[in-house]
Amino acid sequence: MAYQEIVKCGKCGAPIRYIRMKRSGKWMPVNAKPVEVIPCIGMDKGGHTFVTLDGEAFRARKKREDVLFYDGVDIIGAFESHFATCPAADEYRRKKK
Repeated sequence: MAYQEIVKCGKCGAPIRYIRMKRSGKWMPVNAKPVEVIPCIGMDKGGHTFVTLDGEAFRARKKREDVLFYDGVDIIGAFESHFATCPAADEYRRKKK
């Protein structure tokens, strides 16, 4: 299984799950609820890291509710890295030497 059941973040208490990353094999914490995203294509380097349930990571932007149509772009469901939204994310980061 490439993902685990929903648990609570040990720092902020938000519902999260862990997904095994396809490339590294490491477990990544993601927000439990998937969101609709538009993958960043070509030179677009913005957005955040999102992950599919099978462990594929990619850069994307959240779909905006005020935009009804994205010309020629597929909208997909994915999970946002919990590090992007956790108020205690800095406590998990390693200190630079």
